[in-house]
Amino acid sequence: MRSLLVTKLVPSPADSGGKLRSRAVAELLAGLGAVDLVAFDDGGSHPKTLEESGIAVHAVPRPASRAGAVRGLAALGSLSGARFWSPELAASIARLTAQHSYDVVQVEYATLAPYARYAHGGGVRVLDLHNVESALMASRARRASPPLRAVLHAESRALARVERRALEAFDVVLTVSDAESGRLPGGRRALTCPNGWWPDACLPPAVEPTVVFVGLLGWGPNRDAALWLGREIWPEVERRVPGARLLIVGRDPDDAVRALAAGSIEVVASPRDVRPLLARGAVAVAPLRAGGGSRLKILEALDAGRPVVATPLGAEGLEPLVGRGIFLAETAHDLAGTIAELLLSYDRGRRAGLDGHVGVADAFSWERTLAPLRLELERRLSPTASVRTAVGAAA
Repeated sequence: MRSLLVTKLVPSPADSGGKLRSRAVAELLAGLGAVDLVAFDDGGSHPKTLEESGIAVHAVPRPASRAGAVRGLAALGSLSGARFWSPELAASIARLTAQHSYDVVQVEYATLAPYARYAHGGGVRVLDLHNVESALMASRARRASPPLRAVLHAESRALARVERRALEAFDVVLTVSDAESGRLPGGRRALTCPNGWWPDACLPPAVEPTVVFVGLLGWGPNRDAALWLGREIWPEVERRVPGARLLIVGRDPDDAVRALAAGSIEVVASPRDVRPLLARGAVAVAPLRAGGGSRLKILEALDAGRPVVATPLGAEGLEPLVGRGIFLAETAHDLAGTIAELLLSYDRGRRAGLDGHVGVADAFSWERTLAPLRLELERRLSPTASVRTAVGAAA
């Protein structure tokens, strides 16, 4: 079996949620046969680690944010996709599919779906929707102020058109949760493959009343969550728990997020390793008010043994872990109260973190969450390809 995987960025290092999922998919496909991976190099990729796993990397330079924007809009159908338009990437897909016969052609992200037109030949075509982008953009629009609101609503409609065309062009569509499947335009049935994690050792308990928020801070919903946390939620936590500290951690914080750093709040931009920061935290938080998909950072925190306080939207797709390491609250007042209770009840927080750590290993290892894709490929390809894999983890 041979697979072609097209994704946004070379997923090594796997230092973001999107890269983590792409890396896991690439490794699953590599377990079934040869894999050619086509992606952008953002200047900091390490293809060698993928190649050691049998994944051949075909990287092209990431386009400048404004270069070819008009052509990109025409080629990929949305402003979100336009910044990922690259004739070099399209040519790489065309060249590889002319050279090889692929059993599977898998594209990650709806915004890259139009690139599938450059793939010659047959094979099972799979689209992996890390998010239902049209719904995500609509949720951002609802929180935006004019005139940005109108722009985001227009982009949501453009993304829905891209998604509708993609749903017709692909044999298999993956979403990260049943809720995300329900947001697909046209009611197309999708295969749910939740986000997962590579289980690791549980971190020792924290010794200080410290709260940690980790996320890509340049992403709109995470930026909104960080500002809401720092401005409205944290002051109440601090009143209830004198001496508490807040760490806001992630790449690309803007000036507004950086300005939160004062007193008991520390903003840590682009750390090389998140685990030492999680080790300082007694509680992790995910107070999202917009967005979609599911939060791999929640799985990371739970795997480290940290209980997580999240909004229902923040914990979407991780419902089996609610009450098993994840605590839900929706308003700033209730979020602050739940965070404070966990900080003040050391044993309760520690037990919840350990429960979450076991829950991730039980239900959210990548082997288990991607098993539906493995089974679907086996079902579709077994008459024409030798795909024999163990799926005991999904039993």
